[in-house]
Amino acid sequence: MSEAAPSQRPTPNKVPAFIALAALVGLPTAHALMKDTRADEHREYRAYRDLNGVWTICDGTAHGVRAGDTATDAQCDAKTADDLLSGARIVLRCSPDLKAPERHNQLRASIRFQNNTGKFCISTGHRLMNQHRWRAGCDALLAYNGIISTKPLRGAVRVRRLRDGRYFNEIRGLDNRRANEHAVCVEGLA
Repeated sequence: MSEAAPSQRPTPNKVPAFIALAALVGLPTAHALMKDTRADEHREYRAYRDLNGVWTICDGTAHGVRAGDTATDAQCDAKTADDLLSGARIVLRCSPDLKAPERHNQLRASIRFQNNTGKFCISTGHRLMNQHRWRAGCDALLAYNGIISTKPLRGAVRVRRLRDGRYFNEIRGLDNRRANEHAVCVEGLA
């Protein structure tokens, strides 16, 4: 008699990013982050270049996006959840105190900020929040309302020249986004 071939077990599917995000930050925060991000970005189903010239799609996803890419609603939801999960992991790695239930609003604002700027862990806001100076940390996030470039950008609300010769271009959309994040961040603080 010959031995039976071992049964092939299917490889388990990767846990969907939204489920992992909800497990990490809680379901209400995960839902709020998805809603916030979609509102901030105004979903686009075709790849486009953002103000920095980076190919972007859906709710601001830039990783691996190329000219001509398109996406469905379900694909955009998955990309956004994946981006937010990555941002949440980064924020919680450098500011673990934001995991406390009473820090829900600061966590939500910090993940939004990280998702948009990629700079939470090197920001003054992060440093202040790690000192438990919550309101000052929230206030510090407001400063990230522009794009630094080698020339003034069309559509900038204000432009100022930096000491190194580059330009800081204040962008209305980033002003609005930081104001929305700030409103969430300070909600419930004394």
